[in-house]
Amino acid sequence: MSAQNQRTSAKIFQFPARGRFAPANGAVQQDHALPTVEIGSGWYHEEAMKEEQKAKAKH
Repeated sequence: MSAQNQRTSAKIFQFPARGRFAPANGAVQQDHALPTVEIGSGWYHEEAMKEEQKAKAKH
């Protein structure tokens, strides 16, 4: 009995140049628009802190 060890090379697949998640026809998708983000301290938090300070001052 003879042991035959054949080594085969790994197969390399080329990704499409357009990217994996881009549509195949090159159309731009509009349904996945990014949300708008505003940076700030949060007025609601500041108002809640003011109300808490007023309540403490009354007691």
